[in-house]
Amino acid sequence: YNLYFPLSNGEETLIIQGIIGSFDVVDNQLARLLKEQQFASIQQHFAKQNIFNKLLQRGYITTKTKEEESTFLKTLCKKLLTKSQKNIHITFVLTYNCNFRCEYCCERYVQNKGNIVLKKQFTPEMVDAVFAQIEKFHANGQTVNGITLFGGEPLLPQNETIIRYICEKSIEREIPIYCVSNGFYLKHYVPLLKKYGVRKIQITL
Repeated sequence: YNLYFPLSNGEETLIIQGIIGSFDVVDNQLARLLKEQQFASIQQHFAKQNIFNKLLQRGYITTKTKEEESTFLKTLCKKLLTKSQKNIHITFVLTYNCNFRCEYCCERYVQNKGNIVLKKQFTPEMVDAVFAQIEKFHANGQTVNGITLFGGEPLLPQNETIIRYICEKSIEREIPIYCVSNGFYLKHYVPLLKKYGVRKIQITL
């Protein structure tokens, strides 16, 4: 469950352990040996730095058998599924439009479809439908632990009316509000966000 990302300097690799979340930058030789599971070579070439034990501690190498690993993953997935079924987070994708065109954006393929997609807007009727579903969640004993405003760029000026509507309905139900934005229009929205006590704003660049 290790992920490998070569860095632009051509000499190092970022490795990420997908289960426990460890991440480290290592030289390419070590990354190659780890990827190829050449553990004896790691112990031989990096003995002085005690690299093998460090990789073990960070979770990049496991001592579990296949059966133990399978049991561990099944238990982990079951716990995550149970938690996600009881605690629900709602994300409003208010628009796919954005005032930026970042090269790395995961939604570039959507933006490239043109105005048919970019001009679509969230409506009050859509918001009402979401909050009707939230009431059903509550009736089933489930908890909605937050609402996130997302996009595209949610804080475009033309979204102000629908954002205010969402915030009003969220506050009525004491649901925390979050936002993911590029921050360009943040100053414009500060009064609104303060009024409704938006819990957290994540600025992505």
